Amino acid sequence: VTSLFRLARTDTLRVFTNAPQAVWAELAPGQTAEVLVAELPGAVFSGTIARTAGVLDPVTRTLRTEVSLPNEGGRLTAGLFVQVR
Repeated sequence: VTSLFRLARTDTLRVFTNAPQAVWAELAPGQTAEVLVAELPGAVFSGTIARTAGVLDPVTRTLRTEVSLPNEGGRLTAGLFVQVR
């Protein structure tokens, strides 16, 4: 079965990142995070940490973290690779 179209809600994007063990203790829901996109040099998008996995991945020693990123102007699209700090 082939779908005719796909819907995506893009007014607020969910950015997933794996934060290194060195910063896990500093991360908490509600904190701000900056999102950078290589294709938009100089642009910095401000988001908020929505949640973390709560445990480090034993293989990668990283903490899965979700950032909620407002996209009211629609400058960003779902599926981008970004950098989070």
